[in-house]
Amino acid sequence: MASCNEDALVKRSLVNPTDKATGRAPAQSSAGAVAGYPPLVRSIEPWDPPVDVGPDGQLLTTPHYRLYSTLEDGWLSEKIPAFLETALLHYRSAITDLPAPGEPLETYVLGERRQWQAFTRMILPGESGLYLSLGKGGYTTEGLAVLYDIGRWDTLCITAHEGWHQYCQNNFKEMLPAWIDEGIATYMEGCRFDRSSDVATFLPWRNFERFNELRNCYRRGMMYPLFDLITRSPQYFLEKGQEHLLSYYAQVWVLTHFLMEGEGGRYRAGLERMLQDAQQGTMGTTLVNSPRLEEIPRRRRTSRAMRGMAVVMVYFDTTIEQLEAEFRDFIELVVARGSGSDIWRGRSPIPDPAAEESDQGV
Repeated sequence: MASCNEDALVKRSLVNPTDKATGRAPAQSSAGAVAGYPPLVRSIEPWDPPVDVGPDGQLLTTPHYRLYSTLEDGWLSEKIPAFLETALLHYRSAITDLPAPGEPLETYVLGERRQWQAFTRMILPGESGLYLSLGKGGYTTEGLAVLYDIGRWDTLCITAHEGWHQYCQNNFKEMLPAWIDEGIATYMEGCRFDRSSDVATFLPWRNFERFNELRNCYRRGMMYPLFDLITRSPQYFLEKGQEHLLSYYAQVWVLTHFLMEGEGGRYRAGLERMLQDAQQGTMGTTLVNSPRLEEIPRRRRTSRAMRGMAVVMVYFDTTIEQLEAEFRDFIELVVARGSGSDIWRGRSPIPDPAAEESDQGV
């Protein structure tokens, strides 16, 4: 398990000072950097992929990751090691304090889709069809993240998204309901990456893909009832078509933002407690012991879909009707005219009542 000293080393490395002459971070550091890579890279070894497709690769080791890569894009290959470590710090602190992984996380980033397809067929011979049907991106299974190059920015976004699932699968003792697991994964995607730096700045609101999709769904009248979002699986929406899946992701993205700051932050404490309980393995007990569970018919309490509903009722102490009304009001503020400027800056488009009162008092 990573020690406190090791975590401090990661943080120092991520803010490593740049060389004044070049504007880039020095190639060597006390973190054991290898020339040409960020200071978090401890070692680089040759890696011969177990499928005879595409080029050979490298195994890069960082404090918390073992990164298997056949990337041919030099910029992307150089940035991803530090990106993974920065994203991990974000997972562990963006919503609530969560522990470091007990073991290194294994991530595969392959250079092209053909190699990713062959690798997927090898490690998932009986269920590869589901994953291969994905339009682009990658997946996480049994704690392994398996991705491929889909362009620099999109690859970084999917790396951050799947990295959250990977972190949960390796460190949480209980599974989160799909709606909040996917919602937080999309919440973790937003970032800004300065080409002159080795380090990404994570800004959950700065997510143009999810924001644009949300705005389009709102304008087309494709907003799903909150009940469907919290009781249906992503596979349900995928079966309806790729357009519906993208709509689902956009709506659970904004739902996570709502739980973080909607209604003056009323629901954030419940979200923090839910993550802590899931990580520690006490979420199921909390649900079973809550009198709110009596509001769900007994025959439906054990279903996976109703677990999502139970989480809402118990951890947020509200009804689905009240939560939906508040959520819809929140969405209207998010998609209001001019909010795109806030998204571009990575800041909340939700008006700050305190700031408005201050302006009125001037």
